[in-house]
Amino acid sequence: MSDRRLLYANAFLRALAIGLIGVLLGLYLARRGFPRAVSETVTEHRHRVEAAHAVPEVGAVVALVEAAAYGGWPAGEEDVRAAQRHLAALRLRLKRSNAVG
Repeated sequence: MSDRRLLYANAFLRALAIGLIGVLLGLYLARRGFPRAVSETVTEHRHRVEAAHAVPEVGAVVALVEAAAYGGWPAGEEDVRAAQRHLAALRLRLKRSNAVG
């Protein structure tokens, strides 16, 4: 298989995976009681969920994913490190809430 075909296959699979992540996230949130209004964009829905549940770490990570997926630029190393910091803070928050509850 030529390099060009591998590149095209990789680009197709990446686009497919990004699209499916959005669909799966939408299904997951809908099952958890956060249905998205038809006229609501992905960003508007994220802001509404953040406001209702006060979880800024999730919003920060989703904003990075949205920028990379819909903004047309690949996430750089600094973006990945920022996402890792936000996820670590979220894990700590969840551990604390489980210890209290």
